[in-house]
Amino acid sequence: QVVLGPIADQVAGELRAALRNSSGRVDAGLPVRLLELLGGPGNVAAIELASTRILVTVRNAAGIDLTALGSLALRGIARPAPDSLHLIVGPDAAATNEDLRKLIGRAD
Repeated sequence: QVVLGPIADQVAGELRAALRNSSGRVDAGLPVRLLELLGGPGNVAAIELASTRILVTVRNAAGIDLTALGSLALRGIARPAPDSLHLIVGPDAAATNEDLRKLIGRAD
């Protein structure tokens, strides 16, 4: 929360306009980097969107660079199994998932 005083309404309006006019994407390069750190397109066995998360199953868990994944602009990473990751992306999840699917040749 930020206290702006009498200019608060003006700043809020400018922020809303900027959000409407932007693509909404925080990091357009994220899908390419994610795919690289998941071990490449051949290592991704399945990918699924679940609200603000992307659920990924890989063929070879050793191909995942978990340390580097942790440095990306993700809200979090859960690893329910060695070959399964839940990438908590946030509002960009649907677009990021779509881009990942295109990169691995599974666009629906």
